[in-house]
Amino acid sequence: MATALPLLALAGLGALSWQQAQLWRDSETLWSYVVARDPSAPLGHNNLGFTYLNQGRLDDAEREILAALRLSPEWDLAHTNLAALLARQGRMKEAGEARVQLGYMLLKHGKYQAAVELFQKEVAARPDDPAAHNNLGVGLLLRGDVEPAIVQFEQTLRLNPGHEQARRNLAKARQRR
Repeated sequence: MATALPLLALAGLGALSWQQAQLWRDSETLWSYVVARDPSAPLGHNNLGFTYLNQGRLDDAEREILAALRLSPEWDLAHTNLAALLARQGRMKEAGEARVQLGYMLLKHGKYQAAVELFQKEVAARPDDPAAHNNLGVGLLLRGDVEPAIVQFEQTLRLNPGHEQARRNLAKARQRR
């Protein structure tokens, strides 16, 4: 009898493990289960959306990523996935706007390095866009890189001499020298 109880417990645990493994057989199954069990979980919606994105199921991906953003509006990973989705759908202008919004959100939360890296990519993709240079300048200035920020604000003004925000940003940056 003393050996039967541990064997029974081991068999029970094995059955539970097998049952749990069925939920985790692939990402879609796992994250669909999470969303069904807790529809208010942004992680489940975002990861299910990312899974759908990788499968090319773009409408399903959009539904889940937008659900994640409704539940957690400032979650940077969900914004990143939204930008990737929009680009995959060929909605390049909206994808660019989503990346810019992500950059602003990163700045707001003090994630200056990540924002600068994102804005550097935007400048590389759109070198003649004054707003891209201004955004990069803001990120650099907030990160404490005054001289490179000044270069970006000056470039903004070369591209658009009437860009008043860049003019104000340049004045702030020069005061920090």
